[in-house]
Amino acid sequence: MQASTFFYIFLGSLFSFIGLTFFHRYKMGSYEKFFNESFQKSEKEIEEKKHQWELELQKIKFDQQQKSDANWQEHVKKIEASKKSFKIKEDKLNEAIRKNDQLTKELNHKIDTLAKQEVDLNSQRESARSQQSKLLKALEEISGLSKNEAEERLFKKLTLQVKKNCALWEASYFKDKKSKAESEATQIITQAINRLAAPCSAQVSVTLVHLPHEDFKSKIIGREGRNINFLEDILGVNLLVDETPKTVIISATDPFRKAVAKETLEQLIQDGRIHPTKIEEEYQKAKLSIEKNTLRKAEDYALQLGITDLHPKILRLLAKMDLMSSLGQNLLDHSYQVALIMGIMSFELNLNSDLAKRIGFLHDIGKAAPAEMSGTHALIGQKLTQRYGESEEVANGVGCHHNEITSMTIEGSLCGSADSISASRPGARSENLQHYVKRMKKLEEIAYTFPEIEKAYVLQAGREIRVITLPEKIDDASLILLAQSLAKKIEKQMNHPGKIKVSVFRQKQVVEFASA
Repeated sequence: MQASTFFYIFLGSLFSFIGLTFFHRYKMGSYEKFFNESFQKSEKEIEEKKHQWELELQKIKFDQQQKSDANWQEHVKKIEASKKSFKIKEDKLNEAIRKNDQLTKELNHKIDTLAKQEVDLNSQRESARSQQSKLLKALEEISGLSKNEAEERLFKKLTLQVKKNCALWEASYFKDKKSKAESEATQIITQAINRLAAPCSAQVSVTLVHLPHEDFKSKIIGREGRNINFLEDILGVNLLVDETPKTVIISATDPFRKAVAKETLEQLIQDGRIHPTKIEEEYQKAKLSIEKNTLRKAEDYALQLGITDLHPKILRLLAKMDLMSSLGQNLLDHSYQVALIMGIMSFELNLNSDLAKRIGFLHDIGKAAPAEMSGTHALIGQKLTQRYGESEEVANGVGCHHNEITSMTIEGSLCGSADSISASRPGARSENLQHYVKRMKKLEEIAYTFPEIEKAYVLQAGREIRVITLPEKIDDASLILLAQSLAKKIEKQMNHPGKIKVSVFRQKQVVEFASA
């Protein structure tokens, strides 16, 4: 019973082992088949991706080849264009060389022709001289007079005729001069009356300070010049104490410094104590006083004109103008007068009176600008008014009052007229040395425009100009025509009182040296 049981157990175990073995082999086969299929599938995907990559690589290579071909073709086109350009330039250069050669040949031909003509002309001149000599001899034989005798008789006859003409001209000339002299005298007297009736000239570069007695000069100078040196250093002016009795002369180009110096000296003289500490104290007081007074005057003028919104810096420039002058006329007073004149003119023309007065009041502000600003005072004034918030119409009116730019408003175009009216009335301005020198220089410049004139000299304060001509460029007979042409040109280009005498000289000087 036990043996059969053991046998069945063994047989069951054997069948179980055999079954498990077959099952394991079956599983292994299925796994191997799965792995083989997966491997084949992966190889297939790898092949497909490889094929895609090869296609993409070929496409990239194709694109690169196309770009390279396009660049090469463009480069070839540029090279061809450059070749064409160089060819054109080469053709032009060759053409220019050809024309130059042709012109050279023509020029050489003309030179040869001129040389031949010169030879012919010289021969003709010699022939004409010989003919003239023969004719002169024949004329002397016919007339029974020599050349010198004929010239002397003709000269006497012409001299008598010229004397008669000169006598008639002299009578007419002096009559005309007398009439013009009376007219000019009347005008001068009228101007003198106007100057006395309405004086408006201002001090220029020199100011006088009167002293109560001569002893004050020693106080101003101080021991070893201590006080005067300190005064000149702190005031920035030159003090002249030895020129005029009981007077100190202040010389300065800066109007503000000159005014402060005068105020300081007057206060020191009034106090009687003059030493460095007192000088510095009075200088500070005078500086504040001048600034305050000039600013108040500018503000008062602005209020009288109805202008209340000016920039503070513009007011300071207007205040500075109160210490400046142009040809003896106070600049701030002149600007105020121009503003009044423009206001009247614009009112009569039904224009903007406020705009016109504003332009007139600010038209010369460029003269008070810092020295660093370059340009004419009208254009500088335009820049300043634009910088400090004035309207474009005001800035343009300021800039155009000397016709340097075009006016954009009718009010702006009135400024030049009002400026001339204010400046040209009798007594408004006094002519200074600078304008005198300019007038003299202008006369000489007009004379030098004639090629026959070598030197020109202005004499008698501009009432006469003497010119020396080049003898090889003009003969004696042409001197009268040259003098008349010069006189007419002076009349056209210059505005001068009275008459200007024009004297023309022709002189030929030959110098030789005798050696020992």
